[in-house]
Amino acid sequence: LIVNKFTYRTTRLDQIDPLKKMLEENFEVIYHTDLVGEVLMKGYNKATGIDFILDHLGNPDEETYSFGDSPNDLSMLARADHAVAMGDGDARAHQAAEYITTSPDHDGIYLALKHYKLI
Repeated sequence: LIVNKFTYRTTRLDQIDPLKKMLEENFEVIYHTDLVGEVLMKGYNKATGIDFILDHLGNPDEETYSFGDSPNDLSMLARADHAVAMGDGDARAHQAAEYITTSPDHDGIYLALKHYKLI
């Protein structure tokens, strides 16, 4: 069994600190809310994914754009040259973004691509 991340939901705040203490040596805990989060391997996130793809393509200096809406996107938004938050996204994504577009249901990605003159 190979697991690259898992999410959790609890109804008890007293379970969060023991979970984090048990996992923090090898894993990163991303908190979506006080009761919901996800756990992934330390050292791997969406930002390292961008770097991997750029290196793989042989273009480490290529200009990058990221689109995010939640706390698990913060590393990617911080890494990208141009960070776009979806309008219906989390306030933390909005704070990390260079540009805030509308929701995906309201042509958010299309409007952001037009904003950056990519289409």
